[in-house]
Amino acid sequence: MEPLSRRFVEDRLKVQNPWWELKTIPAELVGRRRDVDFEEMSGGKEIRILFGVRRCGKSTLLFQVMRHLVEQGVDPLNLLMLNFDFERFRKIPLDEVFKAYLELSGASPRNVNLFLDEVHFREDWPRFTRRLYDMREVNRIFITDSSSKLLKGEYARILTGRTIKHEVFPLSFREFLSFLGVSAESKLLSYKTEAKVKNLLREYLEFGGFPEVVLKNEVLRYRVLQEYFSDIIYKDVAERFNLDASITYEVAKFLITNVSKYVTLRSLRRGFGIGLETASKILQALEEVRLINLLRPFSLSLKSQVKGIKKAYAIDTGLSSAAGFRFSENFGKLAENTVFLHLRRMQSKNPLLEIFYWRDYQQNEVDFIIKNGVEVKRLIQVTYASGRDEIEKREIRALSKASGELGCNDLLIITWDYEDEIKTNDKKIECIPLWKWLLSTP
Repeated sequence: MEPLSRRFVEDRLKVQNPWWELKTIPAELVGRRRDVDFEEMSGGKEIRILFGVRRCGKSTLLFQVMRHLVEQGVDPLNLLMLNFDFERFRKIPLDEVFKAYLELSGASPRNVNLFLDEVHFREDWPRFTRRLYDMREVNRIFITDSSSKLLKGEYARILTGRTIKHEVFPLSFREFLSFLGVSAESKLLSYKTEAKVKNLLREYLEFGGFPEVVLKNEVLRYRVLQEYFSDIIYKDVAERFNLDASITYEVAKFLITNVSKYVTLRSLRRGFGIGLETASKILQALEEVRLINLLRPFSLSLKSQVKGIKKAYAIDTGLSSAAGFRFSENFGKLAENTVFLHLRRMQSKNPLLEIFYWRDYQQNEVDFIIKNGVEVKRLIQVTYASGRDEIEKREIRALSKASGELGCNDLLIITWDYEDEIKTNDKKIECIPLWKWLLSTP
C-alpha cells in the first residue's frame, strides 16, 4: 500500500475506533441499555449477524457488546470497528485494512474482536470474514446489516454453518418504558404508576419504538419517522433492489397504513397498475429490509401456507402513524400490530416458535396461532375493549371453533383494559390488558 493510502487508512481507523485512546467505549455511543443477554451474544466462536430495519439500534448494540467485552477485561485495542456506511475504504482491500490495523495497534490477531457495520456497502466481506473465521485468525466476529438479504444466496453459501443470527427490532414496550425512566417490573403497581403506564402505551402505539425517536418531542417524532420511511424506501429498497422508487413508496405506504389487512399480488396489481412480477419483487424487498412482515394462514399443508393469502404488519407502529395512519380511528389495529411485533421478538429467541393466523370457510378468524414445534400452543385475539360487553361475540366464537379444530385450549383475548375469565362451550378464555401482557411475557 502506498504511504499516503496507508496514512489515510490509519486516520480513518483512529476516527472509527476512539476507544483505543480513551480506553473505554464513549457513553454517547453506548446509549441506553437494550434488553439483551450480552453474555450469550458475545459467547462462542460463531460469527454473530445482527440484522434488522434501518435505525432500529444495530450499531448501538455493537457498542454495547464492546462495552460488555471491556468490562470483562478485553483490551480496547483488541476491538476493531469498520463502519462501511460512513467510511467505506473504497478500492482498498479489507486484507490491507486489517493489516494496517494490526501494525498500528500492535494487537495480536488471535485476540481481535472484529465488528463490521452495514456490510452491504462491500462485496468482498463474506470471503474476508470466512477466511478469518476458518483460519481462527481473530477471536470473535460481529456483523450488522439492514437487510436479511445477506443471509441468503451467495452470502449464505459462503458462511454456511458459521453464523448465529440475531434479529434486532425497535424497542419493546419494556425497553420503551426503561428509556423514559419508568420502572414497571413490580406485579403490584400503584394506581398512579398503572395509569402512567397505560398513558405511555398510547404514546408507544402512536410513535413506535425507534430508539432515537422516543426521546424527541411530538413534532420532531413525526418528522424523523417520515425521514426514516423515505430512507428505507429510497436507500434500502429502491437502490439496492433496482425498483422504481415512486411505485415502491406508494405500495409501502399502502401496506403500513393498512396493517393487519390481507394482501395479494393481484390486489397490488389492481391497486397500483403494476405487473405480478413487479408486485412480488416489491413485497420481497420490503420484507427483506424488514419494513413489513407477512403473516401466513395456519394450515397443516406447507404448500397451503405458502400460497395462502397473507396479512401485512409494519415493523413499527410509528411509521404507520407518520405515513398517514389515522391513529384515533384505528387504535385496535395498532394494538394488533404491537402484539404481532412482540410475538416476533419472542420468535427471534425461540426458533421453534411459529406464528400464523387462522380463518375457516365461514370467515371465523383468530388473529394469532402460536405453534411450538409440532404443537399448537396458544390462540390469541386482540381487541380494543375495556369491558366484557365490548368484546364482540364473533371473536369469542372464532376462538372456540379454532380451539376445537386445532386441539388447543390455551385461549387468550388481549384487551385494552379488561381482565377476567370468560367461559363458553366448556372452554375458558383468559382476558388480559395489553400493557400487562407486554410486560409479563419475555
